[in-house]
Amino acid sequence: MAALAATLAAPALRAQSTASAASTAPAPAPVGTQAAAFPHGLWELMFENDWFYGTDRDLTNDLRFGYTTPNQTDWAAVPVIPNALGHFFDRASFMDDKTAVVAASYYAQQNIYTPNNLRLNPPDAYDRPYAGWVGLGIDLVRQTATRRAVFEINPGWVGPESGAQQLQQGWHSTIGATYPQGWGYQIRNEPVIQLTYRQDWRPDLFSNLSSSDTLGHDVILHGVVTAGNGWDYLGVGFLARAGYHVPNDYGPARERLGEVDTLPYAPGGTPDCANSWSLESFSAYVCVGGEERFVAHDITLDGNTFANSRGVGNEPTVGEAYGGLVVEYAGIRASFLSTYETRTFRAQVQDGQWRGIATLGYAY
Repeated sequence: MAALAATLAAPALRAQSTASAASTAPAPAPVGTQAAAFPHGLWELMFENDWFYGTDRDLTNDLRFGYTTPNQTDWAAVPVIPNALGHFFDRASFMDDKTAVVAASYYAQQNIYTPNNLRLNPPDAYDRPYAGWVGLGIDLVRQTATRRAVFEINPGWVGPESGAQQLQQGWHSTIGATYPQGWGYQIRNEPVIQLTYRQDWRPDLFSNLSSSDTLGHDVILHGVVTAGNGWDYLGVGFLARAGYHVPNDYGPARERLGEVDTLPYAPGGTPDCANSWSLESFSAYVCVGGEERFVAHDITLDGNTFANSRGVGNEPTVGEAYGGLVVEYAGIRASFLSTYETRTFRAQVQDGQWRGIATLGYAY
């Protein structure tokens, strides 16, 4: 855990040192570059669990800890990301817009998946198998006022080495909940590598955002594709937002591949605290969204790629609807989303699953 914390902290520390060096440079910053050090970045902790709705099955727990850099005008100012990779992504994003800004996001995440009946040992062969996944996300982000592109490289691991069994059994023992009996039959160890590409669009026809303190609304459309030995799917969806001082970003992220929270867009980079779209200003809005995924492969359902393991056939189409509230003030961003996901495998008895996603972020 110490090594993981150091890995996540490194980009932020580098961003701080870069900002500090920039502040002592004798030459003034040219027009169109970031002129202020606030904020240095956005730290976030995200927690998704079906406990919010009184169940304990399927995708039962997600935990993500991440850091997003400030928006910059060039990849040279973004920590960790090589310039060559950043400029290649600029061309591959098909966003030839001189007002675009770039950023990066880094996160660590663990997912826990269980069958419906935790007392069975061995578990029901026709139910979702026990599975755990732990991974790192490295995201390249390019955005304008109306469009955002995200490319994610996601190395990870499924199986006992994910630590899912130890976390769930230990937590259930601590709180006196049902002790999960069947973890000995979980998906086997396997390294997982994912590549994900996502685009978001904000059509002018459905959007009314203003940098002044006023009511606003927008609609954001998105498409996402991910490929790897973990998951293969294509997704399309939308997000509608309305409220007070709706920020010029792309809405709250869920703990899904290719989804990250970014700082509000401003030409020339991340605005300083005097800008009305910084997280210093008060903002509150509600949102509703949905996504349809066309799934070819899901390792947590279909079983291991390179070894024999338990598995059930995945549903080829999965729908997800969600909604909630987002509040920002004094550098703090907090949100809660309720999400409903339709059946994910063919033998699933339940119609779907409700979960809650709580997020707390701090931009400093």
